[in-house]
Amino acid sequence: MKIFNILTTISPPKVYSALLLGTLAGLAYAMLIPLVMNSFTAVDGFKEALQQPVTFLTLEVSKASFAALFLVACILVMAARTFAELILTRIAIDAASDLRRQYYNRILRAPLNKLESVGGPQLIASITTDVRTIIQGAQLLPDLLISAVTVLGMMLFLLYLNTEVFIFFCGALLFGVITFQLPLLLGSKYIGRAREKVDELQHAIHGNIYGIKELKLCQRKRNAYMEKVLCKTEDDVRGAQKTGFTIMRIALNYGDILSFFVIGFLAFIFVNYHTITQQEMFGVIMVLLYITGPIGVVVNAAPQIISSNISLAKVEKLFAELPIEDIDTDIKPLPQWQQFQLRNLTYRYASKDQEPGFEIGPLNLTVNKGSITFIVGGNGSGKTTLGKLITSHYLPLGGHIYLDNLPIDHKYVASYRNAICAITSDFYLFDQLLGEAENADIAVIEDYLEELCLSDKVKIHQGKFSTLALSDGQRKRLALLIAYLEDKDLYLFDEWAADQDPEFKQIFYRRILPELKAKGKAIIVISHDDSYFDVADHVVKMQNGHFRPAAEIQVLPPATKVG
Repeated sequence: MKIFNILTTISPPKVYSALLLGTLAGLAYAMLIPLVMNSFTAVDGFKEALQQPVTFLTLEVSKASFAALFLVACILVMAARTFAELILTRIAIDAASDLRRQYYNRILRAPLNKLESVGGPQLIASITTDVRTIIQGAQLLPDLLISAVTVLGMMLFLLYLNTEVFIFFCGALLFGVITFQLPLLLGSKYIGRAREKVDELQHAIHGNIYGIKELKLCQRKRNAYMEKVLCKTEDDVRGAQKTGFTIMRIALNYGDILSFFVIGFLAFIFVNYHTITQQEMFGVIMVLLYITGPIGVVVNAAPQIISSNISLAKVEKLFAELPIEDIDTDIKPLPQWQQFQLRNLTYRYASKDQEPGFEIGPLNLTVNKGSITFIVGGNGSGKTTLGKLITSHYLPLGGHIYLDNLPIDHKYVASYRNAICAITSDFYLFDQLLGEAENADIAVIEDYLEELCLSDKVKIHQGKFSTLALSDGQRKRLALLIAYLEDKDLYLFDEWAADQDPEFKQIFYRRILPELKAKGKAIIVISHDDSYFDVADHVVKMQNGHFRPAAEIQVLPPATKVG
């Protein structure tokens, strides 16, 4: 059972201790009926308690030895079962945390293009839904073990009572297992189908939340999205779940009542063909009534175990789709460099629907420290892809990035990334200072907040920002502040000024970029603001994945400077 392996990876000694305790609880549980049976004797064909009771705490106790054993067995069941469940519950919590940590690490180490192809909604669904389902199945193991041992003990007691009844019960149990498994397998297919649809539902919900502005502006679009996407996906999930769990419930109720069919067959038919005493029949019926509960536990756990294995298969498949980047994660000190170069850099997106993926390159570019390079071009020209190559979020298919004469291969990718600060068009703003920015002077941060007109919106306390409920332009200005604090060697700004007022565009192009240049930073700006091209030392234009000659680019006269 794969979910059992998840628990054993956390702490094998504790898991096996819990299983041992569960086995003891099951054995003690199985002993309760034999102890009760042996405390009675046959009198006139009926059962009645033996005489000569013993007084204990003012209570008269018949068959004191059996009563003591019965009490010990009850205490053992309670204690062993409790400890087994507590141990495995704690391990299951650790396993859930460990599994999520594996997810976090796998996401951090996976290539960005693979993460983009999988999609955020599917990753979130797996981290939240699948991990929870897997652990819920793992937590059933103590009860399953206790019930299984109890069933085994009761069957051995049946063998002791009457061999013919035991053989009949084994046949009935085999018949019940087979007829129970058939609808269970059918139900599991529908549950698996529902789980597949959950990823689509997460994607639809993502569109509902993050596309709310667009949906509010157009009723037809809103209604179409509601009916054709959200409701349709909901109906698919609901239909598959209803069908799956309906089949499961029928199977479970069938399993619950099966033992009573067996009792009825014994009481009304079996006795006509086999010799069985009233005392044996009494014991058999007690055993069958008693064994119904443990069998029910095993039967009722089946759907959860099936769901857990489906979720585990989903997690394993997702992990297989997220390979680990083939790079050295150790941060090595880079030599002092003065020149950043692209040499014959190429990249191609994966083919889709038998159509070749978009390709850029070969590209050659040189950027010196203390200089500003603008990359311009129309939509779809490859600027954003180039930005991801420059930051090594995408690893090139051909060519290399060089720092002076050092090629950035798999040994130096992590170190090179560590020297870059990038504000991309789809940047994420964390609510606290991390990394190099953690040790920044509060007074410096407050000065920057004032300069960027954010001091009345955002405060900093213990390294955390008071709010991120800001406009897009304000969020980018806050990201720019963090970029300043990180003090990297290479800066990439992808359409940073697109959401800014003219005032802040002036500040960005006429003050901030020159300040970074004066600090000796290598600066690359992806921009459409042709009125500020004069700020750049070099302007390159992309078209269809290639650079156009610089002579074709018109540089306009400088705009009025700020300050």
